Amino acid sequence: MKIEQSDIDRIKFGISCVVEAGKWGYPMHEVRGDQIRPYHGACPFCNTGEDRFMVTKNQQRFWCRQCDESGDIYDLVMHVGNLTFIEAHEHLIGYSSGISRIDKSIKTVDLALAPEEPLDPFAEVNQRQRRDLINEFRWDLFHGSGSTKKVFESPQMAFGKYTALEYLDSRGVGTKQQSDFMLGYNSNPRKIADKIMPEGIVIPLMGEHALTGETGHIVGFKVRTFESKYPKYWRIGKGSYCLNQDSLDTYRTAIVAEGEFDCMVLDTYLGGRYACVTMGGTTGMREGKLHRLFMETEKVYWCYDNDEAGYKALQRAMRKTNGGRFKSIQLPDGVNDVTDLFQTLADPYEFEEYFYTRIEGSRVD
Repeated sequence: MKIEQSDIDRIKFGISCVVEAGKWGYPMHEVRGDQIRPYHGACPFCNTGEDRFMVTKNQQRFWCRQCDESGDIYDLVMHVGNLTFIEAHEHLIGYSSGISRIDKSIKTVDLALAPEEPLDPFAEVNQRQRRDLINEFRWDLFHGSGSTKKVFESPQMAFGKYTALEYLDSRGVGTKQQSDFMLGYNSNPRKIADKIMPEGIVIPLMGEHALTGETGHIVGFKVRTFESKYPKYWRIGKGSYCLNQDSLDTYRTAIVAEGEFDCMVLDTYLGGRYACVTMGGTTGMREGKLHRLFMETEKVYWCYDNDEAGYKALQRAMRKTNGGRFKSIQLPDGVNDVTDLFQTLADPYEFEEYFYTRIEGSRVD
């Protein structure tokens, strides 16, 4: 089934999330005084509260302040109806022209009567602290102040026997990518709630703004740590993301890596011919977002780690995208991931050739 972008836009901007939620048994009410997200109700994703789930004023985007799920009408219908993206589209396209974007019959309550927002007991860091920390990191990265510095401007920052730049170079991450991916370095471990955010290389995670749906928004950070007492990767911020998403607008073939460093290595050596992206293994990426993300991409190759977690992630990705133009690239036996392949081959030419031959069938000069 060929789905036109114009039909998707007509549905997204023509059908109210508020109306559709009510049709599936999740009625919403209007909270007077909330000018940004005035429609509140119980969340169909985490089934908590009567005011956790909120819809924006134009009724086109939703966000839950309990489980942090966000999206548009497609994401809502796919979840509540347990539908595929195509099934959700067929469900919505049948009556998209006959429904007003704004439902004016919703019951209104006063904001002062709404219950106060509690701390999130299920999150490592509560919502407000996550937001404040992410904003602090954004400021540090773009203004060069505080304890988070841009790696490519701070070669003196070191861990163990490496400087940050030496470590990135040994992993095959080019100088241009260090700048393009806005890598930073956190030199001052800090306590957030009951967790310590450790020293290490900071990777901004880019995704959709929960309320506007705009891409290229920093939704969180990962810190690559280097001390055994910390997990290898420490993350702040929740929700799905796509690193290097802008490259999908330029190239018709994409390689999807499992990890952020794998993505940056691929972009260093193959970024001039293919879009090289990662969604962190697609674990948090819903089917509808995957289809829309790669709508204009002719060929997509998954290249995940050579371990049990990588195999399971690949299986999930293939199920969500249903084959077709979506294929996989298998790494050699004994090689754990893309970065390991680069270090094993120890030759940029052989590294490029490994992927060229599996995508094009022969070496591309």
